[in-house]
Amino acid sequence: MIYSFDQYQLDTEQLELRRDGELQAVEPQVFSLITLLIENRDHLVSKEDLIAAIWHGRIVSDASISSRISAARTAVGDTGRSQAIIRTMPKRGFRFVADVLQDKASEPVDTGNPQLFVDRFEGRRETFGQELAHGITEDLSAALSRQTGLEIVTQESAAGYLLRGGVRVAGQRCRVSAQLQDVAKNLQIWAENFDVDPADPFELQDACVYRIAMAVRTQFWLYEGEKIRPQEWGRGSSLWPLLLNRRPALADGLGGAPIDHAK
Repeated sequence: MIYSFDQYQLDTEQLELRRDGELQAVEPQVFSLITLLIENRDHLVSKEDLIAAIWHGRIVSDASISSRISAARTAVGDTGRSQAIIRTMPKRGFRFVADVLQDKASEPVDTGNPQLFVDRFEGRRETFGQELAHGITEDLSAALSRQTGLEIVTQESAAGYLLRGGVRVAGQRCRVSAQLQDVAKNLQIWAENFDVDPADPFELQDACVYRIAMAVRTQFWLYEGEKIRPQEWGRGSSLWPLLLNRRPALADGLGGAPIDHAK
Protein backbone atom coordinates (compact mmCIF):
# COMPACT_ATOMS: atom_id res chain seq x y z
CA MET A 1 0.00 0.00 0.00
CA ILE A 2 1.17 3.54 -0.76
CA TYR A 3 0.13 6.38 1.56
CA SER A 4 0.64 9.96 0.34
CA PHE A 5 0.59 12.94 2.70
CA ASP A 6 2.03 16.42 2.47
CA GLN A 7 5.15 15.96 0.28
CA TYR A 8 5.68 12.35 1.33
CA GLN A 9 4.86 8.87 0.05
CA LEU A 10 5.12 5.83 2.31
CA ASP A 11 5.22 2.45 0.55
CA THR A 12 4.54 -0.43 2.93
CA GLU A 13 5.38 -3.07 0.31
CA GLN A 14 8.78 -1.68 -0.65
CA LEU A 15 9.42 -0.40 2.90
CA GLU A 16 10.30 3.04 1.53
CA LEU A 17 9.60 6.63 2.56
CA ARG A 18 9.99 9.23 -0.16
CA ARG A 19 9.75 12.99 -0.25
CA ASP A 20 8.78 14.36 -3.66
CA GLY A 21 9.95 11.06 -5.11
CA GLU A 22 13.36 11.12 -3.37
CA LEU A 23 14.13 8.21 -1.06
CA GLN A 24 14.54 9.20 2.59
CA ALA A 25 16.73 7.44 5.13
CA VAL A 26 14.62 6.16 8.02
CA GLU A 27 15.30 3.60 10.72
CA PRO A 28 13.21 0.39 10.50
CA GLN A 29 11.58 0.92 13.90
CA VAL A 30 10.69 4.52 13.02
CA PHE A 31 9.25 3.34 9.69
CA SER A 32 7.10 0.80 11.56
CA LEU A 33 5.92 3.51 13.95
CA ILE A 34 4.90 5.87 11.13
CA THR A 35 3.10 3.01 9.37
CA LEU A 36 1.22 2.09 12.56
CA LEU A 37 0.02 5.67 13.07
CA ILE A 38 -1.03 6.08 9.42
CA GLU A 39 -2.93 2.79 9.33
CA ASN A 40 -4.76 3.76 12.52
CA ARG A 41 -5.22 7.44 11.67
CA ASP A 42 -8.97 7.26 12.22
CA HIS A 43 -8.43 6.92 15.95
CA LEU A 44 -5.94 7.61 18.71
CA VAL A 45 -3.10 5.12 19.29
CA SER A 46 -2.46 4.69 23.00
CA LYS A 47 0.98 4.26 24.54
CA GLU A 48 0.04 0.66 25.37
CA ASP A 49 -0.92 -0.04 21.74
CA LEU A 50 2.37 1.50 20.60
CA ILE A 51 4.43 -0.67 22.96
CA ALA A 52 2.55 -3.81 21.94
CA ALA A 53 3.02 -3.19 18.20
CA ILE A 54 6.50 -1.64 18.02
CA TRP A 55 8.26 -3.13 21.06
CA HIS A 56 6.24 -6.35 21.17
CA GLY A 57 5.13 -5.79 24.74
CA ARG A 58 8.59 -5.29 26.24
CA ILE A 59 9.09 -2.79 29.06
CA VAL A 60 9.93 0.58 27.49
CA SER A 61 10.58 3.90 29.19
CA ASP A 62 8.63 7.05 28.38
CA ALA A 63 11.90 8.60 27.24
CA SER A 64 12.37 5.85 24.63
CA ILE A 65 8.84 6.36 23.31
CA SER A 66 9.34 10.13 23.13
CA SER A 67 12.61 9.62 21.28
CA ARG A 68 10.97 7.38 18.64
CA ILE A 69 8.04 9.79 18.22
CA SER A 70 10.51 12.65 17.76
CA ALA A 71 12.42 10.63 15.15
CA ALA A 72 9.17 9.84 13.34
CA ARG A 73 8.24 13.53 13.25
CA THR A 74 11.66 14.44 11.90
CA ALA A 75 11.36 11.77 9.19
CA VAL A 76 8.10 13.29 7.90
CA GLY A 77 9.11 16.94 8.25
CA ASP A 78 7.14 17.56 11.44
CA THR A 79 8.19 18.97 14.82
CA GLY A 80 7.02 18.66 18.39
CA ARG A 81 6.11 22.33 18.29
CA SER A 82 3.88 22.28 15.21
CA GLN A 83 2.58 18.68 15.40
CA ALA A 84 1.00 19.16 11.98
CA ILE A 85 1.38 15.48 11.09
CA ILE A 86 1.84 13.49 14.31
CA ARG A 87 -0.04 14.92 17.26
CA THR A 88 0.46 14.06 20.91
CA MET A 89 -2.68 13.72 23.00
CA PRO A 90 -1.40 14.35 26.56
CA LYS A 91 -1.77 11.27 28.81
CA ARG A 92 -3.77 9.53 26.08
CA GLY A 93 -1.57 8.69 23.11
CA PHE A 94 -0.76 9.79 19.57
CA ARG A 95 -2.58 10.34 16.30
CA PHE A 96 -1.64 10.87 12.66
CA VAL A 97 -3.58 14.02 11.73
CA ALA A 98 -2.34 14.92 8.23
CA ASP A 99 -4.60 14.27 5.23
CA VAL A 100 -3.71 10.94 3.61
CA LEU A 101 -4.36 9.57 0.12
CA GLN A 102 -4.25 5.80 -0.09
CA ASP A 103 -3.39 3.81 -3.20
CA LYS A 104 -2.66 0.17 -3.79
CA ALA A 105 0.96 -0.41 -4.65
CA SER A 106 1.50 -1.15 -8.31
CA GLU A 107 2.21 -4.73 -9.26
CA PRO A 108 5.94 -5.35 -8.91
CA VAL A 109 7.89 -5.79 -12.11
CA ASP A 110 9.35 -9.25 -12.47
CA THR A 111 13.05 -8.49 -12.59
CA GLY A 112 14.12 -12.08 -12.28
CA ASN A 113 15.94 -11.21 -9.04
CA PRO A 114 15.69 -13.63 -6.10
CA GLN A 115 13.02 -12.72 -3.55
CA LEU A 116 13.83 -13.09 0.13
CA PHE A 117 11.67 -13.04 3.25
CA VAL A 118 13.48 -12.17 6.50
CA ASP A 119 11.70 -14.06 9.26
CA ARG A 120 11.79 -12.69 12.78
CA PHE A 121 14.89 -13.91 14.60
CA GLU A 122 14.08 -15.79 17.78
CA GLY A 123 15.41 -14.71 21.18
CA ARG A 124 15.36 -16.71 24.35
CA ARG A 125 13.48 -15.45 27.37
CA GLU A 126 16.31 -13.16 28.46
CA THR A 127 15.38 -9.54 27.73
CA PHE A 128 18.75 -8.88 26.12
CA GLY A 129 18.39 -11.84 23.75
CA GLN A 130 14.89 -10.83 22.71
CA GLU A 131 15.84 -7.21 22.07
CA LEU A 132 18.93 -8.20 20.09
CA ALA A 133 16.93 -10.68 17.99
CA HIS A 134 14.31 -8.04 17.19
CA GLY A 135 16.95 -5.44 16.33
CA ILE A 136 18.86 -7.82 14.06
CA THR A 137 15.66 -8.70 12.18
CA GLU A 138 14.76 -5.06 11.52
CA ASP A 139 18.26 -3.97 10.55
CA LEU A 140 18.82 -7.02 8.33
CA SER A 141 15.67 -6.29 6.34
CA ALA A 142 16.82 -2.71 5.82
CA ALA A 143 20.41 -3.68 4.94
CA LEU A 144 19.44 -6.42 2.49
CA SER A 145 16.79 -4.24 0.81
CA ARG A 146 19.63 -1.99 -0.33
CA GLN A 147 21.46 -4.85 -2.06
CA THR A 148 21.34 -4.67 -5.84
CA GLY A 149 19.83 -7.77 -7.43
CA LEU A 150 17.95 -8.88 -4.32
CA GLU A 151 14.31 -8.18 -3.48
CA ILE A 152 12.94 -8.25 0.07
CA VAL A 153 9.28 -9.27 0.27
CA THR A 154 6.95 -8.73 3.21
CA GLN A 155 5.03 -12.02 2.93
CA GLU A 156 6.64 -15.40 3.36
CA SER A 157 4.25 -16.94 0.80
CA ALA A 158 5.70 -14.67 -1.92
CA ALA A 159 9.33 -15.55 -1.21
CA GLY A 160 11.61 -17.93 -3.02
CA TYR A 161 14.09 -17.78 -0.16
CA LEU A 162 13.80 -17.57 3.62
CA LEU A 163 16.28 -16.14 6.11
CA ARG A 164 15.77 -16.95 9.77
CA GLY A 165 17.87 -17.23 12.88
CA GLY A 166 18.10 -16.86 16.62
CA VAL A 167 20.00 -15.43 19.56
CA ARG A 168 21.18 -17.32 22.64
CA VAL A 169 22.86 -15.69 25.62
CA ALA A 170 24.86 -17.59 28.25
CA GLY A 171 26.73 -15.57 30.83
CA GLN A 172 29.11 -13.21 29.06
CA ARG A 173 28.82 -14.94 25.70
CA CYS A 174 26.26 -14.56 22.95
CA ARG A 175 25.66 -16.84 19.96
CA VAL A 176 23.78 -15.59 16.89
CA SER A 177 22.73 -18.17 14.30
CA ALA A 178 21.37 -17.66 10.80
CA GLN A 179 20.10 -19.98 8.07
CA LEU A 180 19.24 -19.31 4.43
CA GLN A 181 16.77 -21.66 2.73
CA ASP A 182 15.47 -22.31 -0.78
CA VAL A 183 11.73 -22.50 -0.06
CA ALA A 184 10.66 -24.35 -3.22
CA LYS A 185 13.30 -27.07 -2.78
CA ASN A 186 13.08 -27.12 1.04
CA LEU A 187 16.87 -26.89 0.92
CA GLN A 188 19.23 -25.21 3.35
CA ILE A 189 21.70 -23.16 1.32
CA TRP A 190 23.80 -21.74 4.12
CA ALA A 191 24.03 -21.72 7.88
CA GLU A 192 26.44 -20.04 10.28
CA ASN A 193 26.89 -19.41 14.00
CA PHE A 194 28.54 -16.24 15.32
CA ASP A 195 29.97 -16.24 18.86
CA VAL A 196 30.27 -12.65 20.03
CA ASP A 197 30.88 -10.60 23.18
CA PRO A 198 27.68 -8.79 24.29
CA ALA A 199 29.57 -6.00 26.07
CA ASP A 200 28.26 -3.30 23.71
CA PRO A 201 24.75 -4.27 22.49
CA PHE A 202 24.58 -1.72 19.67
CA GLU A 203 28.07 -2.51 18.34
CA LEU A 204 27.21 -6.20 18.63
CA GLN A 205 23.99 -5.76 16.66
CA ASP A 206 25.69 -3.78 13.89
CA ALA A 207 28.47 -6.35 13.63
CA CYS A 208 26.02 -9.27 13.41
CA VAL A 209 23.89 -7.52 10.79
CA TYR A 210 26.96 -6.73 8.68
CA ARG A 211 28.32 -10.28 8.82
CA ILE A 212 24.99 -11.92 8.07
CA ALA A 213 24.09 -9.47 5.27
CA MET A 214 27.47 -9.93 3.57
CA ALA A 215 27.26 -13.71 3.90
CA VAL A 216 23.70 -13.83 2.53
CA ARG A 217 24.62 -11.64 -0.43
CA THR A 218 27.58 -13.88 -1.24
CA GLN A 219 25.56 -17.09 -0.92
CA PHE A 220 22.93 -15.70 -3.30
CA TRP A 221 25.58 -14.93 -5.87
CA LEU A 222 27.01 -18.42 -5.57
CA TYR A 223 23.73 -20.32 -5.42
CA GLU A 224 21.91 -18.35 -8.12
CA GLY A 225 25.03 -18.40 -10.30
CA GLU A 226 25.03 -22.20 -10.34
CA LYS A 227 21.58 -22.10 -11.96
CA ILE A 228 22.76 -20.07 -14.95
CA ARG A 229 23.97 -22.12 -17.89
CA PRO A 230 27.06 -20.74 -19.68
CA GLN A 231 25.05 -20.02 -22.83
CA GLU A 232 22.75 -17.75 -20.81
CA TRP A 233 25.47 -15.53 -19.42
CA GLY A 234 25.18 -13.13 -22.31
CA ARG A 235 21.55 -12.43 -21.43
CA GLY A 236 22.23 -11.97 -17.71
CA SER A 237 24.71 -10.11 -15.59
CA SER A 238 28.29 -10.09 -16.85
CA LEU A 239 29.27 -10.44 -13.20
CA TRP A 240 28.23 -14.08 -12.92
CA PRO A 241 31.23 -15.70 -14.68
CA LEU A 242 33.59 -13.69 -12.50
CA LEU A 243 31.72 -14.65 -9.36
CA LEU A 244 31.71 -18.32 -10.26
CA ASN A 245 35.44 -18.29 -10.94
CA ARG A 246 36.09 -16.56 -7.61
CA ARG A 247 33.65 -18.69 -5.62
CA PRO A 248 36.12 -20.15 -3.07
CA ALA A 249 37.63 -16.75 -2.26
CA LEU A 250 34.24 -15.13 -1.81
CA ALA A 251 32.99 -17.90 0.42
CA ASP A 252 36.07 -17.80 2.64
CA GLY A 253 36.02 -14.02 2.98
CA LEU A 254 32.33 -13.29 3.43
CA GLY A 255 30.60 -15.74 5.67
CA GLY A 256 31.89 -19.28 5.49
CA ALA A 257 31.99 -21.97 2.86
CA PRO A 258 28.79 -22.65 0.90
CA ILE A 259 27.02 -25.94 1.28
CA ASP A 260 27.93 -28.38 -1.50
CA HIS A 261 24.57 -29.11 -3.15
CA ALA A 262 26.06 -31.83 -5.33
CA LYS A 263 26.48 -34.14 -2.34
